[in-house]
Amino acid sequence: MNKIDLLFIVCLLALRFLPRKSAKYRYYWVFPLLVFFLAIGIRINSKIESRKRSERIQELESNLNALRDYSSIAKLNILGLPARAGSGIKLSTPISTSLENAIIEKDGKYFPTCSKEAEEKFKQTIKSYPRFPFSYYGLAVCLRSKEDEAWKDYANQAIEIFKKTISIKDHNSGHDQAMKELIRYLEEIN
Repeated sequence: MNKIDLLFIVCLLALRFLPRKSAKYRYYWVFPLLVFFLAIGIRINSKIESRKRSERIQELESNLNALRDYSSIAKLNILGLPARAGSGIKLSTPISTSLENAIIEKDGKYFPTCSKEAEEKFKQTIKSYPRFPFSYYGLAVCLRSKEDEAWKDYANQAIEIFKKTISIKDHNSGHDQAMKELIRYLEEIN
């Protein structure tokens, strides 16, 4: 039992045992009644603050989990690389190797090739690296171009991951662009 509950009980007892009929004690009930309502207010405020604190803790835990689980992924571009390689420099990661030839570059922008092999590479990368959002993105774009309704599920999965990756400081800007594109595609059908 905390102090607020104890105050609440004392107020109830005081109200119960105060004399009621004597003119001398006519206004004695006002003070305990005021304390009683104050205790109720404090109790309600305490519960509200407790709920807000609990929600804030959940939000911080969610951010911490996203940071732990997605910080390395957030820095990768659509190719699965941490940076764009310069001329004569070849970078590779296990993700970029699994996506090889599934994404092409045109005019400085990257696009899924949408071949049958590319779709299989996206699916395999999803199985091997389920936190990498661009695999879902690539598959969603390809399936959308073929008017396959499954694209929406992949788009929504990608968006959920992108929400986590873009919450991380210094994430690759391609995450923002891809998420906006998928959201725009989903809004077009509604």
